[in-house]
Amino acid sequence: MKTETGLVTVPQHYFHRMALADYSAYRKALAREFFQNSIDARSSVIHAQFDEAEGTITVTDDGCGMDYDTIKNKLLELGGSGKPEGSVGAFGKAKEILYFAWHRYEIKTGNLVVTGTGSKYTIKSQEANVSGVVSKIWIDKDDLRDIRYSFKDVAQRIQTDCQIVVDGDTISCALRRGKLVAEDDGFKVYYEKRKNSTTFYANVRVSGIWMYQVFISDTPGDVVVELNNSLMLTSNRDGLTSPYSNKLGKFLTEVIKRQDEILNPKPKTFIEYIKGSGPIQTLKNMLKKVQGENVDEGPSQSLEDAIAKATDFFGDGLHTNTLINELVEMGTEPQIAALRMNAPKSDRWASRLALAGYEPDFILKYNSDSKRRAIAFLATKRASKLANAWSEILKQVMLDNDIFMSFRAGFIFQENTAAEKDKDDDGIYAFFLNPTLLLDNLAHSEPWTNNRLLMEDLKLKACHEVSHIRASYHDENFVGVLHKFISSTWLSTKCFEQIRKNCL
Repeated sequence: MKTETGLVTVPQHYFHRMALADYSAYRKALAREFFQNSIDARSSVIHAQFDEAEGTITVTDDGCGMDYDTIKNKLLELGGSGKPEGSVGAFGKAKEILYFAWHRYEIKTGNLVVTGTGSKYTIKSQEANVSGVVSKIWIDKDDLRDIRYSFKDVAQRIQTDCQIVVDGDTISCALRRGKLVAEDDGFKVYYEKRKNSTTFYANVRVSGIWMYQVFISDTPGDVVVELNNSLMLTSNRDGLTSPYSNKLGKFLTEVIKRQDEILNPKPKTFIEYIKGSGPIQTLKNMLKKVQGENVDEGPSQSLEDAIAKATDFFGDGLHTNTLINELVEMGTEPQIAALRMNAPKSDRWASRLALAGYEPDFILKYNSDSKRRAIAFLATKRASKLANAWSEILKQVMLDNDIFMSFRAGFIFQENTAAEKDKDDDGIYAFFLNPTLLLDNLAHSEPWTNNRLLMEDLKLKACHEVSHIRASYHDENFVGVLHKFISSTWLSTKCFEQIRKNCL
């Protein structure tokens, strides 16, 4: 037998059968490939027109078009592509479903016209010069309606500056990228929340152009996966090559497990300091400012040692008025200072001089959702009054319960948080009050017109939060500490009344 050489021939219906077999959703793949090519060609507008009588789809764009070399050696060569290596569609497979799979096709670009069926084609010149590319394919009429729907559906999933028009209707993108909620090497996951809507698929895209869907789970909104590298796609772009497909599957599974946290993140919390002289001072810290010298704050200095140093500084013949004046200079109201000096526990130096402050710091704590509400309240006269009252009430609760430590007072603006105990970055306790939730069971204006009721509410909140210094959890031990702290404040009724009069 003689040696014989030749080329593998392709029967006319080969590409149509392969299109049905190669693509999981060939109608959407057809739309995707037309849109992809036109967008890659830097088109500003794409028109897709369907003719039911003729059984044709005509796609027109105003992109860069194709020259003879691109048509002959890229478009009409299996596996060839005019796109850069690594770009979407660089495998050169899309031409099979775009043109070769149908009864006939026609391509007009520049002064060239390509007509063909299956693997057979003809290239000729024409007098008219076409800007961009006009592609026309003849398909089964029974398939036309479903393909028209797929064109509109795919167009809605593409986020691009290019205008897409299907049968005269401009299609708007209904799948916006949304908020970045998770990121990994190769993938970025975006989420857009929707009211009364549940989706079960994540839409995979490259540079905003939809590729395919992957099942995830029910989520209350749109999930978009943007690929960083199109080389992860299979040749038909219906999925990812291994091991990327397994990696994306595991990644999305983890995202869905944490969807309450990821898709509904808690608002970011912000802390701001209204700077004063520092935290509300304990006796030992206060002596630093009074004496202008270092005072040992370590465990070797007892409260009695600090009191002795205060006695040495002020002199043995101290008078009550001298102490009152010193407290007033440290930011305490005169009447409140006098009441504290003459309180039942005034025989103790600690209760006379502890928890004084030189216009101490005040802290604001809010999140992104409550920032406007915080700004609006802080602009009112009530804000400064309530800040002073809250600071003095905290001082008195601590004095009544022999707690001598530095602390800061502040406001918190967070939903469902009436008050809160926390620690600063420097380890000092901070006690926060939510001014917008005071006496929330009363009418809006009532808390500020009934100051006595407001005062009781503030005192109870202060007792509650200060009690957490001794008992962290809301258990029986905490209840006992809280009741003791509340009862300890009863002997200071006059002082609390004066705080109300001066500050509220």
